[in-house]
Amino acid sequence: TIADCVQTVTPGEFLSGGPITTRNDAQSRIAVTLGPSNQSKKVTAIELPDTLRTIGNNAFHGHRAVTGEFTIPVAVESIGSAAFRYLGQAGRPSLRFAQNSRLKTIGVVAFTFANISAMQPLPPSLETVGRRAFEDAFTGAAEPSLSNFVIPRNVRSVANNAFGSRVFSGTLTIESPHLTRTPALDPPNTPGARTGNLGSSIFTETGFTVTQEFTKIVIPRRIFNSYTQADLNAIFGPGGNYVDLDDGTTTLDITTLTP
Repeated sequence: TIADCVQTVTPGEFLSGGPITTRNDAQSRIAVTLGPSNQSKKVTAIELPDTLRTIGNNAFHGHRAVTGEFTIPVAVESIGSAAFRYLGQAGRPSLRFAQNSRLKTIGVVAFTFANISAMQPLPPSLETVGRRAFEDAFTGAAEPSLSNFVIPRNVRSVANNAFGSRVFSGTLTIESPHLTRTPALDPPNTPGARTGNLGSSIFTETGFTVTQEFTKIVIPRRIFNSYTQADLNAIFGPGGNYVDLDDGTTTLDITTLTP
């Protein structure tokens, strides 16, 4: 349990298997006494205070035995690279974001190889999801928690393999109007290299063939029009229907996306 005055967990602070330090200064009031390199087997729960704003790179990397409900506190705005990599691999925690969460950034491989049993919807405040942030993090997840998945309205970038997993289902809804190709195509669907804000294979693990587990993808018309057909296949894989959010009447059949 981290003290309720702490605002920042610095990079590698509680890294499992890393060098062990002991801190108990007036500013941080953190006492790190988790033991030797087998500490990943000792920590079964991590409780973070509502004062916490920043979680540094590798901060809690490797704590495989964590179980139960794991909550990202309301004031946390950024989760660093590999911050919770391998979290609960043996314990299968559920991931919860505090109500009115201010989270903006989830870093590269932040939860990669975790074993998350269930995940609440991403918070509306989220802006950036880093490369492989949740890759292979839902191997043992209960299917209902990953069905009808929503990418919130404020998201501006979803990097390659961000949610790489084969357990998603139902409808994927992209609410964000910010994920257009950069620069946008003019006219729509003209050839050109994709440099957009939706990465490749965002729901596929690295090295696997792109597949489509969703039965429908709902996407704003402006996002759809800013990518080529080949781009969309690279992002989502073949399969599913694309529904126009602008007027709610136009359904774009999968044949539209076939190169």
